[in-house]
Amino acid sequence: TGSIGSVTYPYNGCTKIEVMSTVLTGVFELNDFFPDGFPLPMPASTSAQTSSLKMGPVSILKADGTVVEEDIFMGFFPGEVTSYYRRHYQDRVRDELGFDNVILGDYAQDHEGYLLIPEDWLAGGYEPNINLWGPLQAEHIMEGNLDMSRLLQTNDREDPNPNGEYDSTTYPNRALPNSIPDTTVLAGTVAEVVSMDIYTPLDMEVFNQPDFAIPRVQGLAQFVWEGGDPAVDNPRVVLEHKNELGTWIEYQTDSGRPVDESMPDILLTHTPTPLAPIEEAQDHQWWAGWQTVAPTSRNLDRTGLPLGEYRFHVYGNHYVGSDNTYPWTVEEYSLTSEVFVVTPADITIEVDITLGQISTSIDGPDWGYRLIDLQGSANGKNPPIGVSLTLQYGDGTSQTLTDGVMDSQQILFTDVDLNNIVSIEAKDMFNNSGEWTE
Repeated sequence: TGSIGSVTYPYNGCTKIEVMSTVLTGVFELNDFFPDGFPLPMPASTSAQTSSLKMGPVSILKADGTVVEEDIFMGFFPGEVTSYYRRHYQDRVRDELGFDNVILGDYAQDHEGYLLIPEDWLAGGYEPNINLWGPLQAEHIMEGNLDMSRLLQTNDREDPNPNGEYDSTTYPNRALPNSIPDTTVLAGTVAEVVSMDIYTPLDMEVFNQPDFAIPRVQGLAQFVWEGGDPAVDNPRVVLEHKNELGTWIEYQTDSGRPVDESMPDILLTHTPTPLAPIEEAQDHQWWAGWQTVAPTSRNLDRTGLPLGEYRFHVYGNHYVGSDNTYPWTVEEYSLTSEVFVVTPADITIEVDITLGQISTSIDGPDWGYRLIDLQGSANGKNPPIGVSLTLQYGDGTSQTLTDGVMDSQQILFTDVDLNNIVSIEAKDMFNNSGEWTE
């Protein structure tokens, strides 16, 4: 991030509000709302809303398996909290207010950025620059919430509107909207014609079936099918792999969870046709995409996805009744994509004959969205693990190199005799490979 008009420790980017306010005023046409000039500090930045709730006693299942009747305390915060902030809040509620069962809800009532404890903010934790009021912003919000929450320790009924400053919370009765799901007779079939408006988060051409052969890391398996109205359909998309016995099984992570759309591995989108209006009858196409990176917590294995046959297996629901109100009558559907084969990734080899250097990398695609290597890039170079080189020379001799070192997201071999070099073959520990020829 950059600085505009100010440099203030410990911010690594700081903007002088008097300077920036002129830009904001013009971009957002604020003069229409503030003809006498934009007030500083910004009114919306001087307050934050939190709330608390005590409920109970209710039945609570404890970690040791016992069931108790106790109160629950809930606090709601205007932003995205970190795990340390949540734990700090729970500890303070227990110590200062005496409630043992503490639940924190975030994304509530407003959004003041990422709520960090001061130590996280000063260490440059997750996007701290969003917190306009500095390292104590989130702590100050917590202090206010705790101070307010002391009212929950009493049995007194508080006046909810002491100065008449809040709008009435009595609302007139009104009928809720009732939108009957579309009847999708094609649900559970492969999309023969992909909608021209099909949405995917990746900038690439869409296909209704996976390619037959897809390389590790650099490939994307796609599948488009006709599904149900999202009012009744929330498809489960599972990645299946054919094992050594020829049986299709759900492919799993290190922890034993199946790889499906609930994880970041498989992307899932929905597109109605026509896009609008919603009152018209619509078809509903669903798209799934999977970048062929191993779903492992072990960094060294991410370029080593097992080779072999894979497919998508989709489980969904579509509306089949004549109901006019919820609950809707649904019918299950399931289908599988065509089988595709995962092949080794391509290793890029770059040669500098003058310097006697060879660099090797596994390059992530431009559209890539998966972590490939902690020392690499989802859209750039990544070091191949355990890579070795076989060099062929014009006189018929050859040599093998295994002494590469990490350098700028790739494995670099230096002080190599490249005189009369004819070809170079690279292969890593997972049999990803690449070739270079003179």
